[in-house]
Amino acid sequence: MPIVLDRNLVADRDHIVVAVSGGIDSMVLLDLLASLRVRRKLELVVAHVDHQRRRSSAEDARFVESRCKDYGIPFEMMRLEPAGSGNFHDRARKARYSFFLDVARRHGANKVALAHQADDQAETILMRIVRGAGLSGYAGMPRRSEADGIELVRPLLDVSRAEIAAYQAERGLPYRDDESNAEDHYTRNRFRHHAMPAIAKENPRYLQKFAQFATYIDEACAVVGRLADEFAAVSVASEAGRVSFSASAFLRLEPAVRKEVVKRGFDRLTENAVELSHAQMLSAIGIIASSKPRGSYDLPAGCRIEKNYDIVAITRGDGADPAFSIPVPGFGRYPLPNGSILFVGVKPDDIDGIHIELCYNNLDFVFPMTVRTRRNGDRIAFAYGTKKLKDLFIDRKLPMDDRNRMPLLVGKGGEILWIIGLNIKAATPPGRDKIDITYTRR
Repeated sequence: MPIVLDRNLVADRDHIVVAVSGGIDSMVLLDLLASLRVRRKLELVVAHVDHQRRRSSAEDARFVESRCKDYGIPFEMMRLEPAGSGNFHDRARKARYSFFLDVARRHGANKVALAHQADDQAETILMRIVRGAGLSGYAGMPRRSEADGIELVRPLLDVSRAEIAAYQAERGLPYRDDESNAEDHYTRNRFRHHAMPAIAKENPRYLQKFAQFATYIDEACAVVGRLADEFAAVSVASEAGRVSFSASAFLRLEPAVRKEVVKRGFDRLTENAVELSHAQMLSAIGIIASSKPRGSYDLPAGCRIEKNYDIVAITRGDGADPAFSIPVPGFGRYPLPNGSILFVGVKPDDIDGIHIELCYNNLDFVFPMTVRTRRNGDRIAFAYGTKKLKDLFIDRKLPMDDRNRMPLLVGKGGEILWIIGLNIKAATPPGRDKIDITYTRR
């Protein structure tokens, strides 16, 4: 039975890494690509992962290597070493894809071909509907995606398991059978053995319907993504460990676009390693939409969403205490934990920095000073009297994260001389000499 691979996924002169487990799907994919080598001027290399979870896994590896010799195709293998606790399937998936990309880089390949087919796609979509996912997740597996400049393609995604079996039988292709596929231990197997046959009875053409569903969702994702891009270009600020935007601008977006904006911010901070649940997404958006001027909600992976009046920030802490205290015993240059520099001298150190002048009559009454973060009860003196830093920060509608990291210059007697981040100087007595203090943000 002929199977035609999508020419948009496999083009002339492609250099392709073929992910081959030894099962029927990957062996059919390998045979199809091998049969096109000469006519399409393809270069192929096979990548195989031995998960070492079954006694027969070593035999699978030897089988795939032997078939590669028959085809005259280079063979690369990785053994996945056993690990302790944690999600094995998630770890194995990350290790596989990392290996495939490494093989592609070493061989100069431009694509990695994966053998997922139409039944796999239908199972994936149904599992995600039952489990819950973001909008893009409901589209199933993409036909093509990109990682580190290398395309990941699924040339069999429109081909059914029955068509693959017919091709294998016609060609007499050998393959390895994974005995665990017959068990109901894994979620996918339970869907495959029980849910999908029931759906097939309702509509024998269910694979086409799942494919249509995936297309509709994919098209909707493109629209939502474009609107999220437009919002990000105008309203989102990104820096290390933080993504922020205007709450009022956010709330003018359509609900689907709101979710995409929050998802992208969270994905950026976690490098796509963690997925937000539907409940977590609604809670995060609820903080933004609340009539209360301030609120916060803890997200997975050490992230947090916080609203302070019109500013929304999604942050990821590194687990470290933001508080610090650095002595300033005399003239010199002092690096701060946020990467900035405090310079104490007789004239400004950096024209791009901000600076203040302190007057004095005797340096013994000036040093040592301290640069530190805020503490309970901190006050700053102005000509009209003193004010609590807490009240001043509230008046300025400063986010809590910024308050906790705000550097303060503190005098020898414990008095606050300068709120550095806001460039607010305290009222200080006059003197005949001056010190210039420069703060340069990095």
